[in-house]
Order: sequence, then C-alpha cells, then structure tokens
Amino acid sequence: MAPLSPPSSRWTATMAIVSLWLCLVLDDFSIASGDATTTTTTASATSIGNNMSEVQQVFAQHEVIPDVIDVAPKEFAKITYPSGVSVNGGNELRPTQVKDQPRVEWTTKPDAYYTLFMVDPDAPNRKEPKFREIGHWLVGNIPGTKVEDGDHMYAFVGSGPPNGSGLHRYVFLVYEQPAGRIDYSGAPRVSNRSRNHRVNYNHREFVKQYRLGELVAGNFYQAQYDDYVPTLHAQLSSGTEALVFGLKNVLGAWNSFVNESRASDILNDAHVYRAFASYEVVPDMIDEAPDCWARVSFKSGRQAEGGNRLTPTQIRNPPVVSWNSNERALYTLILTDPDVPSRDDPRYREFIHWAVGNIPGNDIERGETLVEYLGAITARGTGLHRFVLLVFEHLQKLDFSGEPRITAQCGTVRRYFSTRNFTRKYDLTNLYAGNFFQTQYDDYVNTLQAQLRECESERSLNELNGARNGTVFGGP
Repeated sequence: MAPLSPPSSRWTATMAIVSLWLCLVLDDFSIASGDATTTTTTASATSIGNNMSEVQQVFAQHEVIPDVIDVAPKEFAKITYPSGVSVNGGNELRPTQVKDQPRVEWTTKPDAYYTLFMVDPDAPNRKEPKFREIGHWLVGNIPGTKVEDGDHMYAFVGSGPPNGSGLHRYVFLVYEQPAGRIDYSGAPRVSNRSRNHRVNYNHREFVKQYRLGELVAGNFYQAQYDDYVPTLHAQLSSGTEALVFGLKNVLGAWNSFVNESRASDILNDAHVYRAFASYEVVPDMIDEAPDCWARVSFKSGRQAEGGNRLTPTQIRNPPVVSWNSNERALYTLILTDPDVPSRDDPRYREFIHWAVGNIPGNDIERGETLVEYLGAITARGTGLHRFVLLVFEHLQKLDFSGEPRITAQCGTVRRYFSTRNFTRKYDLTNLYAGNFFQTQYDDYVNTLQAQLRECESERSLNELNGARNGTVFGGP
C-alpha cells in the first residue's frame, strides 16, 4: 500500500488531539482502570439506616425526581468504593475516587432477584442534557446483593465528565424482578471500553420492556472533572499523552462543517451518531453507529469526513486507515456501497469493496485480506453513492477459511453483500470504529471497469437472479 504524503504539522496536531478525545472519552465518562471485587452481603434495613420521606426529599431536592425517576426508591442503597469513599445522597466525589467498581448493598427479600442501573442524566452537561442518559452500569438477575453473580450487560465505567461541564449526577437504582429471573439474552452486551448503546440511554424504557417491579433502593453522587481524567485517557491511548478538548471545543453544530476546520470538527464522538443517522447509514446498513471515527486517508491527499464528497479518481488507491486500537485485540474491516445500482433503487445492496480480517491493532497489512480493495465503479447517472467503512473489534482470531478470496479484478461477485448477515455469521457485535464518504461517476470509472473480468465464482451468482441468499462472500 502506498504511503500517504506527510500531513501538515497543524493538521497532525489537530487530528492527534481529536482522535484521542474520540475513542477515549464517552462524552461524559472515562473507562474504569483496574478490576474491583464486588462481593457483597445482604444488608438489613437498619444497617443502611434511612426512611422513605428522607429519600424522597433528597431525590427531589437534586431533581433526580423527575429527571431520572418519577417516584423515590424505598431506601438509600449503601454504596462504597475501594478508595474508601461512600455515596451519600448527592455528595460530591472526585473521578479519582470513583474509578473502580463499587460495592452496592440494599435490603433484600429471600430468593429475590434484582436489576441494578447506574446512569448519568447530565450529558454533556446538566443545563443542556441532549445525550441524557449515559448508561454507566447495568446488571440484571442479581441474587440478593451478590452483584458479581448477576447478568452483566453494561460493564462498569467510572466518571470522567469533560473539563468545564460542571457537576454531573451519577444515579444508582435497584429494581426488584417480581417474576424472578428474566431472560436478558436479547439485551446488548457492552464492554468497559465501548460506548455503543450508552449514549441517550433510557432506563425507564428498559424497566418497562422487562416489566421490572418496585424501585427498592437508590442513591447518587455528583462529580466534575479532576486531574485524574486525562491520566485515565492517557493510559487507554498506549501511554500517549492525552490532550483533552474542553466541551465547547468538541461539541459543534453538524451543519458547520464547511470551512477549513471541518476535518478537525468532524472527528468527535458526538457527531458519529448524528452523521450515521443523518445520511441513513443507520438503519440502511447497521442498527447502531460505531463507537468512534476511523481515520481514512487516501493517497490523493483527501480524507473521509463523515459524508463528504470524493471522486472515483481521488479514491482509486487503497486508503490508510487507523483507529485507536487495543494492542490485545483483533479487528475486521469492511468497506461497502449500499447504493447499488443507485440509492433510490438499491436492488443489489450491498457491493463489497474491501474486507480484511484478523487485523492486529490497526496494522492492516498484517491482516487477512478477504476482498481486495476496489475503487468506485459507480455508473453514470446513478447519483451519489455512500461508501461506508466499518471496523469491528474481536478478541479471538476468526476462521474465514470458508470465504472465497476476491481479487481486485472481480466485480459482479461483490454484489448482494450484507453487513448484517456477515456480522451475524461471525458474531461481530462490537462495532468499534467507522467512517463514510460519498462518490459519483467520473471518467476514471471507465478505466476501472475495463480492468474487471468475470471470476469463476461469478458464474453461479449470475444465475441466481439477485437472490439475497446468493451472496458469494459473507453469505450463509
């Protein structure tokens, strides 16, 4: 793969700052470092020591009622952190003190099961909570108060509110499961390095969906930025110094990407969701936006910027793609066009342009190339096509031996690819990074099409009349 020309120092500095912010900050919290034991014991009502009128008063005073719940819990949950601090009805704690998973106790019934939530309703700040709520922790089917024996759906993450965003409320809620154990197999599983499903979380909807019962216990604290937050970010960026933007430098209007600052503004977490939804990549291809942006840079000097327009000539060569990777993880990358033959008539959806599996870190050249890169062959008169690049994280090496290897000279065989089918087939549940751009016909398309030939695997495909189950690559 041909290397990119070195970017300007200004561009490099900007991108370094933003890319670090991107994947390492979940808008208002940081990832907890280290593991904490959550062994708990059943607490009696007297050991917790509270009455319902006091609970009601405190939750209402801090407006947890009605911002998060409608009725106060029966009692305060007892919550203590390994650092030695305790949660006490709105007291202020520092992110440094609450970085590890706490011990949670409440009054239980014999043989009962409970569901525990931890949410932040103040994202990006309490005055303008446009991302309310952030899901920090979710555990169901807890027998008594043995949280460690429950069904962990959202792994615990601590507090890391952005600098300048003021105090955030972090609310713990414990609901009884009146019918006993619940089948939570359909609920997403979110790791402590992922923000997928966490932003704009709605715990009320979850309570309704799974018919949870009485709100038996709860508590909350407040926290704002402290000096430990960038330390956590630095640890998660492989020792690179984390330069964190203030909130006002990160959140900007989506429609403002028209000047020279566009490249830096586009790459922030708040815009991932907006961009993928605005261009209908969600739901046309995927159900949830990626965790963060991937950097996609072409030899022509152009970059993907969440829907910007590039020409087939500019994207003729494979791009350099990078993301803030975990050195212990592997990644699988795909680049597809869902708009074949056109966005109005996507009867051949999707057309796979590139696929590389089992990538160590973000070293694509060491990955397993499944589909060689093919530039845009968008037909004349079909309008703009969305080209979507997605990066999935997985911990174990995947077996792609059953997939045909598709060369850059093969064309038709790339039709009818399905991102959803492919991810389901290989259990790719962690959509870690992504980006996309748009392109339409230019004269280079003719040159590229002249290089294509019919491959062996295409002959049978052409006889299937476009049936979805006829997908050659990534099919059932």
